[in-house]
Amino acid sequence: MKPERLLTGMIALDMGIVLPDQLAASVRSQVSSSDPTLLGQVLRKKDFLTPRQLDRVLAEQKRRMELASPDGLFGQLALAQGLITERQLGECLRDQIRTPLGERPRLGEVMMGKGYLDRRGFVRVAARQKKSVGHCLSCDRLEVRSPSSSSGPCGICGAPLRAVEDGLPLAHLSKFRILSEIARGSMGVVFKAYDSSLERTVALKVIKEGDADEDYIQRLHREGSIAARLRHPNIVPVYEVGESDGRHYLCMEYIPGAELLDHIRDRKLGRRKKLELFESICRTVHFAHAEGVIHRDLKPSNILVRPDGTPVLTDFGLAKSTKTHLGMTKEGTALGTPEYMPPEQVLGRIRQIDVRSDVYSLGAILYELLTGRPPFLARDPLELYRRILHERPVRPSGLDTSIEEGLESIVLKALEKERDRRYSSALDLALDLRRWLSGERVHALPIHPGIAALLGCALLLGVGSFLATSLLWNPREEGSAIVSGMERLVEEARERKP
Repeated sequence: MKPERLLTGMIALDMGIVLPDQLAASVRSQVSSSDPTLLGQVLRKKDFLTPRQLDRVLAEQKRRMELASPDGLFGQLALAQGLITERQLGECLRDQIRTPLGERPRLGEVMMGKGYLDRRGFVRVAARQKKSVGHCLSCDRLEVRSPSSSSGPCGICGAPLRAVEDGLPLAHLSKFRILSEIARGSMGVVFKAYDSSLERTVALKVIKEGDADEDYIQRLHREGSIAARLRHPNIVPVYEVGESDGRHYLCMEYIPGAELLDHIRDRKLGRRKKLELFESICRTVHFAHAEGVIHRDLKPSNILVRPDGTPVLTDFGLAKSTKTHLGMTKEGTALGTPEYMPPEQVLGRIRQIDVRSDVYSLGAILYELLTGRPPFLARDPLELYRRILHERPVRPSGLDTSIEEGLESIVLKALEKERDRRYSSALDLALDLRRWLSGERVHALPIHPGIAALLGCALLLGVGSFLATSLLWNPREEGSAIVSGMERLVEEARERKP
């Protein structure tokens, strides 16, 4: 099955016109039929799409395929950011097309040549394309490159290119003097900075210039609002949310120390010390839950440890408030870090995410603290999600025979795929850990290997069910992986046909 045929169904799903089950049924029908009918026509024959809806889907598919070219996307992004007008874009496209093919410049170069786009705007648009920009030190030319080749030779004169960042690093932002970069993520960059007005060192999360759209800005303010009301010694304090010269930032306490796994490795902590540290983390998460906040992105890198050994929970960018209904994630969207996400979060079932979802993430962290790896590993997101949904993790004692049955039972209970089978709260998980540390009988019941195998078999639901669940992920984030995965499933189904 060709990717563009699958794309029709993915776009219909993305537009909310068809349901995952309807799309899965249509793909199965198409595979089992000897008639090579296009997927859109199958959806139409099954009355999942009206003729008008099919026309809308096909028009959107055409638009997206046109934008697949780098120049088409560059122009649309420049227009969306208000850097050029529609008239200017049309003029640049016409001038570009009139140039002989072998001499044709890139659209961004035409815009800059006409004075419609300056260097800063060029870099901003390239950043939205997830591309790097190289600056020729000889002919003073900017080139859009893949991130891995931004420092290669200039395409015109062959001189070295210097990598140009998307407006970062900064020297100053408002009252803050940037000292160094701490971390970089999908939403922004975290800097160590000096607050000149209060004369203190802070951590500053700044939205990357090319990503400063309304959604990211709202998420940053929501993170500040949620975290600011959580006053706890093990939760990073937030000082303010602000904006300066179009750059939106979140200011919080600077935590000296290391991330959780680095701290454990550097201090060479034994198992008991690890578990005592983890127990404190569980109690901190329970405090956040009691305040109506579900973190939704618990992972080792979001837990810092001060030099005195105190853990600090950070990064509430994906947090969900149950008291004020602060939340922006739409149903059907899978956000988070896959290795630590529970099944309901993988499926994008936002309404099902509650404190037990964080308990699962805590279980995944505990699994890694004990075994040195997350519960599930895979080469691509599609396979990783399949394993989270349909497989049981390798028993910790299978990776480290020194792990006792009671401790293993605690880990596996936290990692149950069904929410009702997990600990009902992070506090219950902490209390069971304390029982194990005190030599008492834990409440988690051990799972016999034979029963685990039967449960594993029960989770293998077949191609149709897997296809239906896999389609619940956000097509914008995982579209290419889903399409390739669907193609593999279709080919496997064809091979099984008599």
